[in-house]
Amino acid sequence: MVRNCTVVGNITSNNSYAAGIAVAISADDVEIENTIVAGNIHEGPGNSDKHNWSGSNGIFSYTCVGEGAAPAGEECFVADPLFVDSDVGDYRLMPESPCVNIGKTDVAMFGATDLAGKQRVRQRKIDLSDIAFGGGNC
Repeated sequence: MVRNCTVVGNITSNNSYAAGIAVAISADDVEIENTIVAGNIHEGPGNSDKHNWSGSNGIFSYTCVGEGAAPAGEECFVADPLFVDSDVGDYRLMPESPCVNIGKTDVAMFGATDLAGKQRVRQRKIDLSDIAFGGGNC
């Protein structure tokens, strides 16, 4: 399970796999949820569509892909996640980010905190990412 993660800034030249998330096993139980996958670079020949994710066996839901095609799945979409300043490693979400308050929330998340120590659940929803909107730097 990959849950509440931000996968950014990875580079690969492998011809088969994406730089972000590559589901390369033949099982349908790999789940990616409440995650942002953006700004990853695949430098291999002929695979320009594999920057952020690849594979057909993963179960994606509530996932924002920064560019390219979105994986099939519930509430998966392509958009700029609008980080505060990704050039300097500040991956907090800006107020107008499409990733704010749209994640899948379960009971176990109430009272949980993000990497910055802020509450994960606000207005009964969580943000996609590992740092909630309004949180501090990683």
